Amino acid sequence: MKTTKRRVLVVAPHAEVANTVVGWLTSQGHEASLVKDFVSARSEFDANPPDLLVTEVKLGEFNGLQLAIRAHVHSPTISTIVIGDDDIVLERDALAQQARYVKTPDLSRAFSETACAVFS
Repeated sequence: MKTTKRRVLVVAPHAEVANTVVGWLTSQGHEASLVKDFVSARSEFDANPPDLLVTEVKLGEFNGLQLAIRAHVHSPTISTIVIGDDDIVLERDALAQQARYVKTPDLSRAFSETACAVFS
């Protein structure tokens, strides 16, 4: 089964998350752009809107959910995955923004399953 190559913007200040997510995406033939903060993500998103936004919740003074909201305002059909701790409130907030929420425990398996569902 051939996978359609997708452009993915990954916003991940933590190396473990960045390596896991970017590694999986590139191994599946997708084009992944990695930035580490909200301001860089905003600039990259505006310059080259992705097919998928993947962001950690914790982005310093900003929150990844703010980025998801901004992305959906500018591109209502964009798919978004938010990565964070096992926190039901954050998970509900992500779902309210039509984003899928991936918990950092067991990130590799959980991310690959979620990304496959988004891409299908």
